[in-house]
Amino acid sequence: MAWVTDSDRQTQVMWIHGLAGAGKTVIAHTIATMCDKAGILAASFFWSRNRSGRNKKTFLITTIVSQLIVVIPGMRKHVGDALYRDDSLLSRSLEAQLDSLIVKPFEMARSDAIDDADFLHTLRKLIILDALDECGGSESHQSVLQLILAAISQYHLPFSFLIASRPEQKIREVFDESTLGLVTVRLLLDDKYLADEDIRTFLASEFQNITQRHPSCTHLTSWPSEEDIERLVLKSSGQFVYASTVMKFISSHRHWPPDRLHRIFEILPHEKRTPFTDIDALYSHILSAAMNNIDKILDIFVVLLFFRSRHHNRLPTVSFVESFLSYWPGEVFMLLSDLHPIISVPPPSEQDRPLKFFHASMEEFLLDRSRCGKNFFLDPGNSHRKIAAWILKEMEGPSSSILDFICFLLSDQSFSAIAKTDLGEEFASHCIKSTPTPEFLLKLTQFDMSLLSFRARDSDSQILGFLLWFYQKVSWTQS
Repeated sequence: MAWVTDSDRQTQVMWIHGLAGAGKTVIAHTIATMCDKAGILAASFFWSRNRSGRNKKTFLITTIVSQLIVVIPGMRKHVGDALYRDDSLLSRSLEAQLDSLIVKPFEMARSDAIDDADFLHTLRKLIILDALDECGGSESHQSVLQLILAAISQYHLPFSFLIASRPEQKIREVFDESTLGLVTVRLLLDDKYLADEDIRTFLASEFQNITQRHPSCTHLTSWPSEEDIERLVLKSSGQFVYASTVMKFISSHRHWPPDRLHRIFEILPHEKRTPFTDIDALYSHILSAAMNNIDKILDIFVVLLFFRSRHHNRLPTVSFVESFLSYWPGEVFMLLSDLHPIISVPPPSEQDRPLKFFHASMEEFLLDRSRCGKNFFLDPGNSHRKIAAWILKEMEGPSSSILDFICFLLSDQSFSAIAKTDLGEEFASHCIKSTPTPEFLLKLTQFDMSLLSFRARDSDSQILGFLLWFYQKVSWTQS
């Protein structure tokens, strides 16, 4: 990490980029942990497309500031003073927040220090930004990178930045065409990047955790063998997502770890080799263990992948999924009990925590018939129709659990008009994106449209678009 600690360096940015499953997030998390222990880490921000507050650039500066005032205590007073002087600061542009909450407080803290050289020597210097490609759209990617460039070249902040992302075109363009590229070192995680040693280290560490924490740990001495670890390294083919999913599968406290490891070696991928052959075979094997309930499980996946509030991109919780799908209390925990290697399921005592897939590659697997096959494929058109039908049932019912959920999303006691508007827009959006069946269209013809207009603004383009779509579909089926 010499490029981080060298005060005379020209390179202040490292960009780690690669395709899904290459290990970008694992590397970023590992470096964050190591640098924090070494006293180098100043702040970190990990974007996630499916988590509210972490799928946009909105909270980037405030999150970094909240960490900087801990590692640089001298900034705390000056940040507080800036917020006191301008109570609208948190709603202003990121550029304004950077100047008022980081640049000026840092310079004042530096001026307050008795010894400037000692202040800079003990300064935590690294800021890590992971999954930039999951931060909004291309404009967000570019604005974040321009913000980093301003911090370095305009304000001359003595921080280094580690950025991890997929190699999206707009991100590449900024590094290729702007001054940022001149101060950046790039690490491409492609076929030429030899990740085997890192994966081997990761596997050894995870196996050590199993032998120390598993309920049967006293019987796991001299396990696994070095040959077993090497076989897993070979099967990983340089993909951390495979190694990570395998270890979640093996570490289940409900199963005997050596047996689970043996089953991993028995999984044979399809004959056709692709970059995702082994991880796809593993996903298929894990899902096959739940075939008795696969229809209900896939309905849960439909909600996780396709249900989104237009105003708040918050993930559905266990309690909401059970209410929305009319499952009995506790059924989601039972249905997903064997799928913990691929989906994060909170404990029963925390039903208001969101359900989410561990890795984006699982979502991509379910949406690609060539990878997952007909048994697990989630057709977008059919999925949107399912959600529209579920919402239709909710809107026609005497009470609406989905309205309660929208209320929860908005956290507004006077939620009624906004919640109903959001529900109407959600319904219209899914209808337009759906692949309708004659049965579904018949239900729509029997639906009281006054309920929809009550739940949405008359001028809303989404609703008008839905009405046009609806009458076109009905006219086509009747002709």
